[in-house]
Amino acid sequence: MRVGLGTGLPSGAAGATGPGWVVPDLGQPIRTIGRRTFDFDHRIAVMAIVNRTPDSFHDKGRTFALDHAVEAAVTAAEQGADWVDIGGVKFAPGPELSAADEIERVLPVVEQVAEQSDVTISVDTFRPEVAAAAIAAGASVVNDTTGLADPRMAAVVADSDATIVITHSLAAPRQEYPKPQYADVAGEVAAFLRLRVDRALEAGISEDRIIIDPGHDLNKTTVHTLELTRRLPEVVALGYPVLAAVSNKDFVGGEPRPSPRRTAVRDARGRDGECHARRPHRPDARRRRVRRRDAHGRDRPRLASAPGSEAQHVTHLPDPISDLSDDELLDVYRDGAEGTADGGWLRVNFVSSLDGSSTASGKSGSLGGDDDLRVFDLLRRVADVVLVAAGTVRDEGYGPMVLHDADVAWRREHGLSDHPVFAIVTGSLGLDPASRVFTDAPVRPVVLTSASADPSRRHALEAVADVVSCGEDSVDPAQVRAALVDRGLPTIHCEGGPSFLGALVAADLVDELCLSIDPSLEGGEGGTHRARVVAGAAVDAARARAARGRGRAADAVRACAMTAPGGR
Repeated sequence: MRVGLGTGLPSGAAGATGPGWVVPDLGQPIRTIGRRTFDFDHRIAVMAIVNRTPDSFHDKGRTFALDHAVEAAVTAAEQGADWVDIGGVKFAPGPELSAADEIERVLPVVEQVAEQSDVTISVDTFRPEVAAAAIAAGASVVNDTTGLADPRMAAVVADSDATIVITHSLAAPRQEYPKPQYADVAGEVAAFLRLRVDRALEAGISEDRIIIDPGHDLNKTTVHTLELTRRLPEVVALGYPVLAAVSNKDFVGGEPRPSPRRTAVRDARGRDGECHARRPHRPDARRRRVRRRDAHGRDRPRLASAPGSEAQHVTHLPDPISDLSDDELLDVYRDGAEGTADGGWLRVNFVSSLDGSSTASGKSGSLGGDDDLRVFDLLRRVADVVLVAAGTVRDEGYGPMVLHDADVAWRREHGLSDHPVFAIVTGSLGLDPASRVFTDAPVRPVVLTSASADPSRRHALEAVADVVSCGEDSVDPAQVRAALVDRGLPTIHCEGGPSFLGALVAADLVDELCLSIDPSLEGGEGGTHRARVVAGAAVDAARARAARGRGRAADAVRACAMTAPGGR
């Protein structure tokens, strides 16, 4: 994925370009690994974990028996895992296990899973002989937690078609490493990975077969891992897909085995959009979280749960909202939605930090959590059309307007089309007709522009969308609303951006504002990366609703404070 932040790299760091920096594009974002193909520019991959060990810190040997291990791997694939990571010996300290014994544990699982599923299979090992045997049995990834400490491992992978995951660690496998110390943990991890990538390349492993892992909690204290997570863009800047193995690690609060609740909070604050693969112990839950983002672009807007602001009419959702069913939650939003003179209803959905910023590091997708994503998806479920300004579509990496299967089923039951129409507002028509927004759209999108817009761009977009003029020299928000209502799309769900919301508010066109507050402070002095929710107009008439969830918000505040002692 491409990551762009306003700050974050130290001066002189790889990828730094002065006050702002841009992470380089992945050289080979589309990769075939085993029998599956991945597009790491547009989709986070989910790796499931199967430990065929009697002493796993997580499951305490639950999948040590062969049939249990195979069943767990196949079930994970059926639940949506993209690949399964099979290990026969843990990295942490423990008694010695011979290579022959490790092969005896791993190979039968690899062979049987390969027979029963097309899921990508990786083997978690630091031994070249185990890797060679696993590759021959059907594994297509070697997950080396020592980061090619043994040069023979690079040779084994180079002689195959397998992919290598190069992980940062300091200790020898199964050995204690007391009191790890770093002068600059993120910089040192990035430098280590850069050297080990060079080792892989020199051995003959091509760039399109290399993935890197910063090694969360491997020979790192809680403070080290939190700082590494905060500065993960410096690892991404190396230009290779990044695996984040954060599931059930103890770096949040120093707890040895955090509950699923705490793991979810960590994921929400853990910069999902800056890695390309996630390694959870519960792939079904993790898959639901990442797929909600992937369905509409990797960094689509996300909501937050917190109290609302002053307005003419404020409705607070019950606390916590997780106690409500989808239908009960939708009833809260439908309650009081009155008819209007033109028969339309324009609802705006936004997230803000505590100090009023609509973005974190230039992305609204960096704000919010799972409860808010649920509200976000439900509001799309009931909309006839989703309305977004072109700048937000580009900045947030929107994809096609495709709903989840449950949302489609609900819409059919309620007499709606399977998916809402995607409507994009643009004065310049600066949209790419070859974008997935248009090429993969289930419903022909609508582009709302001015009559004076560039004729050649209009002609190009007319091949993939309905282009509608809403004003002569500039886009008139009132004509935008009228055009959508006239097309039989009265329930309008607007997702930004701030300038467009300001224009809608100034024209008194907003019927309802759904505003959530992320429990974070963004600071800064305004500008692109500190934009207000509303730009260019004062809010004095919008009807507001705010989603609130004190339990989740409190955890998120704690996680945020821990990850950003000097700010975010």
